[in-house]
Amino acid sequence: MVTNVQGTEAVSYYKKIIREGPSREEIKAQKEQIERQKEQLKMQAEQAKLQAEGIAEMYKIMGKCMRIALRIMTGDNVPREDDKLLMEHYPEIHRRAWEMRMVKEKPKDWESEVEDEDDEENTEYEIPDLDGGDFNMAVEALDISI
Repeated sequence: MVTNVQGTEAVSYYKKIIREGPSREEIKAQKEQIERQKEQLKMQAEQAKLQAEGIAEMYKIMGKCMRIALRIMTGDNVPREDDKLLMEHYPEIHRRAWEMRMVKEKPKDWESEVEDEDDEENTEYEIPDLDGGDFNMAVEALDISI
């Protein structure tokens, strides 16, 4: 329990702090700490930006690889560099796509998914014709979640 003397001492202590305020050294230390925190936040923001760019690139590659796998499964012809891209990033999906490949009388010859950076933003993607095949069956066989 706080006695009246202790309460009076506390009040006078806080009044003294308010009158005197923080010392110059304390203010300087606080400013330095704030500057260090600002620098840390800048570094964290830069790291987050780099991480987001890496994730975006990963999803671009994943999308290309899934289109390549679907083209292989439907019996179409894909360029060697596309086949290599799929094999490098998703070897299991590459193997399964070739195992499930359908036979087509007239397979379509696709242009490469591996393109220059300039062309990449203006590219429209076309989904291969399944010729009556079941798209869901192909997706389930590859264990892809949509």
